[in-house]
Amino acid sequence: MKIGDLVEATVVAIGDRGASVRWDGGEGFLPREEAREELREGQRLLLKVVALDEKNRPVLSQLQVTEADRELFELQREAERVRRFLRERRLSPPELKGRPREVPVEERLARWISEAERALERLRRRRARFGLRG
Repeated sequence: MKIGDLVEATVVAIGDRGASVRWDGGEGFLPREEAREELREGQRLLLKVVALDEKNRPVLSQLQVTEADRELFELQREAERVRRFLRERRLSPPELKGRPREVPVEERLARWISEAERALERLRRRRARFGLRG
């Protein structure tokens, strides 16, 4: 974790000085003066790492998250969904008289490209809903 990284975290505890938050793979602290709203336990927030404390734990801010940061975070999340889909997608060869036939590399590549293009088109449509170009 480094300064400038974005995380989607859940508030796990609220104290006088701020809130402890947790996300997959980490936890940090959100000072009260860096919160945009009144916090409550269980609340999900998009936060930016603004510093590291003496124990190298992230200090976070909700106020310093810009609209561009939000868009970038959404695009990264969508790109990860597409990568996961493509990684999990198995191309099973068609059967020929009870035995699977060997699928030529060209055919597998063509199917993979087709699936990647469909996933990219879904990403473009999603970006268009947010008013983004590209």
